[in-house]
Amino acid sequence: MKIVYPIYWLTASMTFCGYAEEESVPADNPYQDYSLKAAKEVDTSGWECKACSSDGQWQGSAALGAGYSDNGGSTRFNNWVPTHSDVGAVGTLNADLGQVNDDGEYTRFEVEDLGLKRFRIGTELGDYDGVRASLYYSQSPYYWNDDSLSAYRGDGTTLTEGDLRTFDKESIREKIQIGLKYTPPSPWQPYADMTFEQKEGTYSFYDNRVPGVGSVPGYIQKPLSHETLNTAVGVSYLEEDWLIDAAYRASVFRNDNQALYFGPASDPFADSRAYEPDNEFHQVAVSGNYRMDRQTIDGRVLWQESTSDGGLNVFPGSPNQKAKFDGKVNTVQVDAGYSNRLTSKAALKVRADYRDRDDRSDKDAVIGQTRPTTDRTRSGLEVVGDYRYNRSWKIQGGYDYRYRSREEANRKRTNESTLYLSTRYKPVDDWSAGAKVSWQDRDGSSWRNDSANSPNLRQYYLADRERLELRGDIRYQLNDSTQLSAAAWYGDEDYPTPDIGRSSGKDYGYDATVDYQHDENTVGYAYLNYQQIESKQQSANSNSPDFSRYTSELTDEAVVVGVGANRNNLMDKRLDIGLDYSYSYGKGKTSTTSNADFDYPDNRSQGHRLEVNGTYRVDDRQSIKLNIRYENYDEDDYLFAADEDSLGRVNQDYDGYFGMVSWEYKY
Repeated sequence: MKIVYPIYWLTASMTFCGYAEEESVPADNPYQDYSLKAAKEVDTSGWECKACSSDGQWQGSAALGAGYSDNGGSTRFNNWVPTHSDVGAVGTLNADLGQVNDDGEYTRFEVEDLGLKRFRIGTELGDYDGVRASLYYSQSPYYWNDDSLSAYRGDGTTLTEGDLRTFDKESIREKIQIGLKYTPPSPWQPYADMTFEQKEGTYSFYDNRVPGVGSVPGYIQKPLSHETLNTAVGVSYLEEDWLIDAAYRASVFRNDNQALYFGPASDPFADSRAYEPDNEFHQVAVSGNYRMDRQTIDGRVLWQESTSDGGLNVFPGSPNQKAKFDGKVNTVQVDAGYSNRLTSKAALKVRADYRDRDDRSDKDAVIGQTRPTTDRTRSGLEVVGDYRYNRSWKIQGGYDYRYRSREEANRKRTNESTLYLSTRYKPVDDWSAGAKVSWQDRDGSSWRNDSANSPNLRQYYLADRERLELRGDIRYQLNDSTQLSAAAWYGDEDYPTPDIGRSSGKDYGYDATVDYQHDENTVGYAYLNYQQIESKQQSANSNSPDFSRYTSELTDEAVVVGVGANRNNLMDKRLDIGLDYSYSYGKGKTSTTSNADFDYPDNRSQGHRLEVNGTYRVDDRQSIKLNIRYENYDEDDYLFAADEDSLGRVNQDYDGYFGMVSWEYKY
């Protein structure tokens, strides 16, 4: 008689099961030959890490693209596809190339969307165990509306009145980034970074009167031209259980324009507006972290100085006492944290911070006026406890305290306390769930009231407030290929002592997502998001002798729904395709109880956005890529709709198209 026994053995890449025949063994112990001492040693040669080698050849990819774009008459579409013209051909160059030598020296070269108005180009080189340097240049545009109207035209910052004509509202941000880091074979690691940014463009500001038309709203053009230089220099010291970092950071802002003048042709300097003044920011920071067994301590100390230099001679009509305004603010900030894994189930975290802002700016720059000091103090304390009841259930509770002092504000001091409790249940099953409840109470000091008959405007962020917030989420693995997830939240806040300002508010919403993966080549998803924000505002009629009260109610809601899918390795594993579509809808509603109940017309917006991507691999090195984008957007704001004759076509309504085919080559 023969007995068949299974034989198992392990290799570095697979587990194999086979069978072998043996002669019969004694019936009283059929497994006597299965002893550990007879087991053979496993071959682990395939698990060993071997040194990588490189021949120094360039690797990566480069792609050339050509296409066509039509923004539908609105530059807002160009924020998604920043082309050089509203309608026309588009060309791009993309590349990501690099080489690495055996001694650790490397070079990398990147080009992203060169040919569009938003692009990035740069290089990195150095040694992974020595000096590393980087240099990048990027350009980023932003567009508002090219159909805005203005009655002011001019060269530079001096504008004169004239006929209403359209102008482009856009800006171009150019940025140069330089980085340097040294990683020697020691705990010391110095580094330095510098970013130079230049911004040019045309903004606008709102005016309640249009020359030659009358008391109707209009825009005044505002040319923009300024530069910013950001620098950071520091050194880190790293050990096995602790580290410390000392750094100096600075930011220098220079504005080419000091004042904007606008008026009739007979007196272009009749009116003026100030630009942002030149300013500088300097910071010295020392931070550290220390880990010992189950405990961790970290801390940071910051010293900051901000200065401002604004010329006042450019405003001859103002009663200036000095030629310029000298601003200086010093700030000291300290924060620290401590965490301790008390037991295998419980942990404690404590964090505290303190910030003091000392305003040392000019107080008497204008004759007859004394500017109030804007000293401010901020401090906080947070305590969080974690407890793992078992492998499936975790509970967390915490307390957060915030103190603010603004001596120049209507409400000088606020104390804010937040208490919360959260839990997560994740059994060894196909689902998991979590929940959180928090209660927040903010106590503000009494605001100034010079007269018992006149109300005071009260900033909502300085007022007494009570807020309750609930959150919950659940995830469910429907089967091997489909996962469902949903989350919902609800917040209710009350301002118990309203005078003039916000009195109550609510916000709630939910998210729902379906993820589907049929196999490694086919994935899909769908999502839904809904949000609603409600608030009540207490107002008063300043033209009424008794400051008669009335209430305004505002409701904003937004819905976003989307679907997408990707299918890879079609047509003999040569073709990948993907699709993403989203629809968004928003509506704002305002009603008031002033004199008689009145509902204002609704503000609304909606948009459709579709993107299709495809990649066809011609061979191992060459690919053809396709990118198609479409956006339909329209909005209706009744405030702007009533004043389009003087403001321009502020409300957007367009269909934008973009298509590009590119050829990619891999090295």
